[in-house]
Amino acid sequence: MRQDFLADGKEYPSTNYLTALEWADAVYEEETALEHVIKSCMFFIFEGKSNWDNLSFTQAVYASVVEPLEKIVVSRPNAS
Repeated sequence: MRQDFLADGKEYPSTNYLTALEWADAVYEEETALEHVIKSCMFFIFEGKSNWDNLSFTQAVYASVVEPLEKIVVSRPNAS
């Protein structure tokens, strides 16, 4: 996937970002419930600056990322 975004075999400024976008699209196809979680992290849809000492920021991350991930994990059957 990453090789698609190399120029002459070398990384350029947008390589990581474009690779992440393509990866996210692939994940959405497999697990649609992850779309909001991934977009929250990639596009930083939280208000204000990232500050783990700020309670409202921490709560927003928990509600947008942690809780949805917990629901996905709990809903999956245990792989043995």
